[in-house]
Amino acid sequence: MKRLIYFLAVAGTLGSCHKNTVEPNEDTAALRDRFHGQYNIVSATADRAVDLNRDGQASTDLLTEIPNLGRKQSTLNVLIRENGLKWFEDFWPLPAITRNWNYNSPDSVMVAGYLYNPLPRDFTFDKTVTSLLVEPGPADKATGGRTPAPESVTIEGDGQLRVVTLRLLYIGRSWQPVRITTLYKRFTSIT
Repeated sequence: MKRLIYFLAVAGTLGSCHKNTVEPNEDTAALRDRFHGQYNIVSATADRAVDLNRDGQASTDLLTEIPNLGRKQSTLNVLIRENGLKWFEDFWPLPAITRNWNYNSPDSVMVAGYLYNPLPRDFTFDKTVTSLLVEPGPADKATGGRTPAPESVTIEGDGQLRVVTLRLLYIGRSWQPVRITTLYKRFTSIT
């Protein structure tokens, strides 16, 4: 009987030392509550001045250079499913390039408008839950670099995400790489 009591006391002590905790970056319910939803653009800044709207004034503020960029069609979705699946969907506008009636003119190539075609990508959180680690996919190469995965996604205070992406923008008469820093703020947790 003494052995049984001793065994139960030791087992109870050892059992209480083992904690059944979940790492913050693996707590799906907490991450879903904190991040799942749709995000609007607060600001979008290029690393150099560009004149995308062809008004003759170059600017680093892409909200003034790309029509409708700050509207609800240019959103970011962070989807965290209850089964642990995590998707990052960026609805960044892609220029639709066309030619005008004068095919002989070097200015005949122009931007006719913008298309919103999201590419869902898998992501994880870093250990400290200060960044989203977005995985590039096969679509990155298939679109010639026009729909790249972000270089970094940093979690800011007040429900905001800072996304840095090296994008190809159609400037003048050619595609040129421009590093863009976009600040998003969650406006709904419903997707």
